[in-house]
This record gives sequence, structure tokens and C-alpha cells, in this order.
Amino acid sequence: MIRINLLPHREEKRARLKQQFTVFCVVAALVGALIGFVGYMIMQARIDNQESRNRFLQTSISSLEEQIKLIENIKAEIERLQRHKGVIENLQSTRGAIVHLFNSLATDLPEGIFLTKVEQKGNTVTLTGYSQSNSRVSQLMEKLDASPYLSSPRVVEIKRALYKGRPVAQFSLRITLDGKGAGNQEANKK
Repeated sequence: MIRINLLPHREEKRARLKQQFTVFCVVAALVGALIGFVGYMIMQARIDNQESRNRFLQTSISSLEEQIKLIENIKAEIERLQRHKGVIENLQSTRGAIVHLFNSLATDLPEGIFLTKVEQKGNTVTLTGYSQSNSRVSQLMEKLDASPYLSSPRVVEIKRALYKGRPVAQFSLRITLDGKGAGNQEANKK
């Protein structure tokens, strides 16, 4: 019988399989490294894209914040101008009333009354003076109440006093200037 030695053949096959395994491992490592590198590049591209979007959003937000500040400044200016307009309209509506007040005081002041002080704060006018009696103060209040430019006369204080050795009533009245009367008077004239 013939004997064949298969030992070198098996070693060659084993060496070939080892070589194939080594090549396969090297190829697998290269493919894994390539996949890792491609994944890294894709993620880096996404991160760069997101950072660029974030920068764009930050610039847009800062631009909008500046516009909001500008709008707030404009609103504050509008409110200031509206308050200024209201003051001017109020002055415009009552500008003739003070003239009519002095005209009424000059023509309708009852005999036996004289004024020592006329003071205006806003639409309220305070009249201070002396009267021979309380009934004369009442007459003055009725005449002031009849004026379309004046409203709600009210007594602040009446007290007894001496003026040049004579007993008199020292009084203080408050009346409100009513600018609406000017419009009513002009409407009645037409």
C-alpha cells in the first residue's frame, strides 16, 4: 500500500486560510475605518450646518431685538406725544374760559364783595376775598354757576374776620373751568 503524506498539503491549506483570514481582517478593518471616517464626515457636516443655522438665528434674533427696542422707543414717543396733545387740547378747550371768568368777575361781582386772590391750578380756580355778608357770597356763587364757562362753584371756607375795623366774612370759593361751554355758546350763536 502506498502511503501519502498529507501533512504539507494541510499546512499549505492552513497557511492559505490564515492568509485569507488576515486579508479579510485587514479589509474589514479598512472598511470599518472607511465607514467610521464617512460617518464622522457626515456628522461633522451636519454639525457645521447646524452651527451655521445657529449663527443665522443669532444674527436674526439680535436684529429683531434692535427692532423691538426701536419699536418700544417709538411707542414711548407716541405716548409722550399723546400726553402732550392731551395737555394742548385741554388748554385749547379752556383757553377762553379764563377770559370769561375774569369778564364774569368784572361784570357780575355783587356789591359788597371784593377779591384778594384768584389762583388757578389746572381747571380749578380758587377765589379768596371779603364780603359784607354770607348772602353776597351766595349771590356770587349763583352768578358764577349761571356762566356756561364755569361749573360747580363750592365754598371752601367762610369765617368771620375784621377788615379795617369792620366785621366781614372772609371766604374762599372753588370753581371749575368748563371749556365745553365755549362750544355750546358758539353753537347757540349759529
